[in-house]
Amino acid sequence: MEFYPDRDTPGQRLPEQIRITTHKQNPNAKRVDVALNKAFKIQVNTDDDGNRSVKINPTPGRDRAEREAHRDSTRAKNYERNNNHDANFILDLGLNALANQHPGAGQSAVDLRPGGSRYVNLGFDYSLRLGGKSSPMYLVLGPEFAFNNYMLNGNNKWLNQNNVTSVVREADPTRQYDKTKLATATVNLPLMLQLKLHDAHYRPTFALAAGGFVGYRLGSWTKLKYTTDGTTYKDKDHSSYNLEDFQYGLQGTIGYGDLTLFAKYNLNPLFKAGQGPDTQVVSFGVRLFGN
Repeated sequence: MEFYPDRDTPGQRLPEQIRITTHKQNPNAKRVDVALNKAFKIQVNTDDDGNRSVKINPTPGRDRAEREAHRDSTRAKNYERNNNHDANFILDLGLNALANQHPGAGQSAVDLRPGGSRYVNLGFDYSLRLGGKSSPMYLVLGPEFAFNNYMLNGNNKWLNQNNVTSVVREADPTRQYDKTKLATATVNLPLMLQLKLHDAHYRPTFALAAGGFVGYRLGSWTKLKYTTDGTTYKDKDHSSYNLEDFQYGLQGTIGYGDLTLFAKYNLNPLFKAGQGPDTQVVSFGVRLFGN
């Protein structure tokens, strides 16, 4: 709508033109902007109850609701665009435990020191979205390098004798072990299905993944730390210790927000049949980095 006051009433030093414009963001919008020559502006808002509020010359910045809506819109676009695939460095820190132990005649179950039987896992996981751009399902895979420690309680040690690995008590009464452990390094390839949810503002919330893994033992060794006659010694011996080379099992993660927990169960026995304790390994802990 336009008016020409100076032309209609000459000699009164009135503006040559006055333009009034109205604007709605969309036909169903509850806000109407009325501008007078782009210098004077009236903003009329109608809430869900039909109540109206009027702002004169509102500031050009967005109000809180507008800013939040803009952020949500941006997050939604980024979620759909960037979450089709993702790659993450991961770092897991946890503990190992022995499960399903079946000691032979005259043998006892292996007694691990819980706090010393640590598990460390480094990896690079690749996630690929399954389905449409809004699907919460992903396929996760990627190489991982795991380090398992099996530290014994008491004054015991791991011994490989006659091609059989066992736990024996130290016969020398003057030698007291501060640390006695068997350690392994393996490379693994997990394959999991993952569910990743988000809230109304497209911030990540709950995540759940489950699947399996296969792997191979790269190396193994024992480490003894003991004191004799007041002198501390550290002995390290690299050997296969009759451990299984090929690894396979089940694993999963569960998380909410920034906290993610993991669990891993080796279906393969820890040692080769008849050449060591009949047992399997369970690892669990917290994921410090990665999804």
